Amino acid sequence: MPTVNDTPAGYPSSSQISLTLNSSGSSYIAPANGWIFLEMNSSAHGQSAYINSITHFNGTYYSGYAPFDGKYGFSIIYPCVKNEEFIVVYSFTELAAFKFFYDEGTPTIIKY
Repeated sequence: MPTVNDTPAGYPSSSQISLTLNSSGSSYIAPANGWIFLEMNSSAHGQSAYINSITHFNGTYYSGYAPFDGKYGFSIIYPCVKNEEFIVVYSFTELAAFKFFYDEGTPTIIKY
């Protein structure tokens, strides 16, 4: 079962808000339990991005990387909890989407 900092995670809902991507290394605060979605297009080999929690730093981060030259896209979806502070570091030049998807509840745990 997926967890967000040891809390059972649901799944992204259709309810979303657009976010403004600031300069690389900027920090953001999650407005609720949910998912950060970052999608970008690269114009050169080796462009990358990652999202990392400041609040719950445990050495794990979510990343994307453009392995080829030319115009290729990649995306990252990052689970977060309300009021979690996270940073976005990137080297790409073209943003396709930066959104927050609200969590669609907690999954049911079935024990056998």
